[in-house]
Amino acid sequence: MVEKRVSVRLSVVGGKEAEAAFDSLGTRGSAAMKHLGDQSEQSFQKVGRSSGAMRASLQNASYQVQDFAVQVAGGTDASRAMAQQLPQLLSGLGLVGTLMGTAAAIAIPLAVHFLGVGRDAETAAKGVQ
Repeated sequence: MVEKRVSVRLSVVGGKEAEAAFDSLGTRGSAAMKHLGDQSEQSFQKVGRSSGAMRASLQNASYQVQDFAVQVAGGTDASRAMAQQLPQLLSGLGLVGTLMGTAAAIAIPLAVHFLGVGRDAETAAKGVQ
């Protein structure tokens, strides 16, 4: 068997520029992938915090509903139990819930008091007649 050796030499014009362009592309691509990874991690952390806050709000709501039921079952007037539990339930829903809860804490007992005064007045009026 006869072997014949042949050498071929290729030369690329502007090879250094092409190599630099590929290096730059790789560096920019790596930076873009790192940025994407960092953004994804931040997004997952936000979702985690949000779901944790949602879980805490739902847990608080369930506690307040349970407390309401226990109070009513124990003989507390439903209006009094609501006046105690509704503000706490609403306060777990952020700033607007806190404001609504504060208003409920004041309004419900006042409404019950004024309705009771009205009933007492009617009873007294009937007794006078």
